Amino acid sequence: AIHTASVAAAIEGFVPIPLVDSIPISLTQITMVKALGKVFDRNLKDSAAKGIIGVAASNLVGRNMIKVIPVAGAAIAAATAASVTEALGWMVAINFANDYKKNKVHIRKAAQNGNNKDYDGEKEDIEAERSIAEEFSKIFEKENLE
Repeated sequence: AIHTASVAAAIEGFVPIPLVDSIPISLTQITMVKALGKVFDRNLKDSAAKGIIGVAASNLVGRNMIKVIPVAGAAIAAATAASVTEALGWMVAINFANDYKKNKVHIRKAAQNGNNKDYDGEKEDIEAERSIAEEFSKIFEKENLE
C-alpha cells in the first residue's frame, strides 16, 4: 500500500499546474492510511486518517511554488509528493506495528495470569487477522527500524 500510494502521489504531483494536485494526493494518502489501518486491524474513519496526514499537507505551499519552473518544477514536486507519502506511510505502519505488539503482549500476559476468559476466542481471531502485521514486525526488526 505504501509504495503504490507513493507512485500514485508522484504521478499526481507531476501535474504542472499549481494546487491541482492537492486533492488527489490527499485522497491517495488518506486511502493509504486507511489501508494500513486494515492491515493492523484498526477501523479508521476518514476524519482520523485526515488528521494523520495533516503533517504531510504542510509541504503543500513549497511543493506548488516550485511548479513555476517549467518541467523541472513538476519533477521536483512529484519527487516531493512521493517522498512525503512514503515517509508518512512508514511512520504510520511503524506506529501501528508497535501498537500491535503491545496488544499482543497484553493478551499473552492476561492468559498467563489466568484472566483469559475474555480472550479465549478473541486471541485466535486476533492472531489469524494479524498475520500480515506480524510480517511487518519481522521486517522492522530485520531492518532495525524499532
